[in-house]
Amino acid sequence: MKARLRILAIATLAVILSTAGTSGALEKTTRLLTTDPEDDWRGGTTCSIAYFNNCTGWLWVWSGWANEDRIGLLGQNCCGAGFDSHVTSVNMQWLTGAPAGYGFTGSVDLWAADANGCPTGLSLGAQPALPLDPPSVTIVTFGSPVPVPENFVLTYTFPTAAFANPSGVATDHPAAGPTGPQACGTCYPSPRTNHSFYYGGVASPVCPGSTLSDGVCDAQFFWTIFANCVTSVESNSWGQIKGLYR
Repeated sequence: MKARLRILAIATLAVILSTAGTSGALEKTTRLLTTDPEDDWRGGTTCSIAYFNNCTGWLWVWSGWANEDRIGLLGQNCCGAGFDSHVTSVNMQWLTGAPAGYGFTGSVDLWAADANGCPTGLSLGAQPALPLDPPSVTIVTFGSPVPVPENFVLTYTFPTAAFANPSGVATDHPAAGPTGPQACGTCYPSPRTNHSFYYGGVASPVCPGSTLSDGVCDAQFFWTIFANCVTSVESNSWGQIKGLYR
């Protein structure tokens, strides 16, 4: 993923990911998936966006993030033709959280995506977020639904803190088993389009973003975006025009 990437694979059911010793070496551990962060119920005027696949039953846990590191998910309008997506909330799976009161609260932002799939322009909407501990889903709700373009980016930006950030973010584990065979797409078609990226630091962005690769497969964040589907301006205007001739 980057020069300071260090990969550590540990198969365990009971041991929680240890706090990263320094912020200068990103670490990745593997965990057995024991909970399903998804809520299967969906309303008729909503949709959800998720790109992970948990069919192997294992997760990668990525830690060792530096101050102002930015990670993100490149998303697309999930509402279909004639509707705009207005993002309401995000579920983010973390396997190691961070304590309150130490400056570990980061920022969840929505952005328009440029041609390279990178955040561009001003933030469309932002909410503070502190990864929860013990391991759980951090639910981030925007104060009001945020309209997003056809292609957009959801990011999490790590804060500037005086101590090493212990947060460990979860991705899927494309290869089966704690280490997996040297192949991707064990129980789903391969290759698949990558949507999860590391965008560098705020002061030194990386574009296009780097994938979260374990050296064999690209992993996807265990994040789900929820949106309201609103009739687009174009469709609404066309309906008004047709009404003139009834």
